Amino acid sequence: MRLGIITDVHSNLVALDAMLQAFEIEQIDAICCAGDMIGIGPYTEEIVQRMMQIPNLKCVLGNHELYFLNKNYDSMREEEREFHKWEHAQLSSVSEQFIAALPKRLDFEVDGITISLLHYAYDEEYLPMIQQPTFEQLESLFKDVDSQVVIYGHVHQGSVLHDHNR
Repeated sequence: MRLGIITDVHSNLVALDAMLQAFEIEQIDAICCAGDMIGIGPYTEEIVQRMMQIPNLKCVLGNHELYFLNKNYDSMREEEREFHKWEHAQLSSVSEQFIAALPKRLDFEVDGITISLLHYAYDEEYLPMIQQPTFEQLESLFKDVDSQVVIYGHVHQGSVLHDHNR
């Protein structure tokens, strides 16, 4: 099975459509989204509706979905808070139900390989981001995850780190 991986789409409909087109060309069997499909960009409702149409989608909550669900704007600057309130008002009840049903972590198996999909390391709140982490830092961040593969987002940088087991 071939997996396509996206994360931190942040309501960017142009980017999502480009990735979906690339995944179609590559004949991807399922898509994993490591959260933050909403937030920052202008196409919030359109993004959620498009995500709901993806067959074989595996998706988890990101911090921006949690802002929406929890209505917690305390740590935001005034402009950011006002944007999030506007953005959240764009979401339909169907989109809200879709987001509310997403887990923070999803564990699954593909071709005998265990995979964990999550937005980032979480313990009551997201742990501080580490840009370009070492394998040892990732082992510490995801110490509660026993899967062979960990797919995460949040840091807005792609990387692949591995040892012989993980």
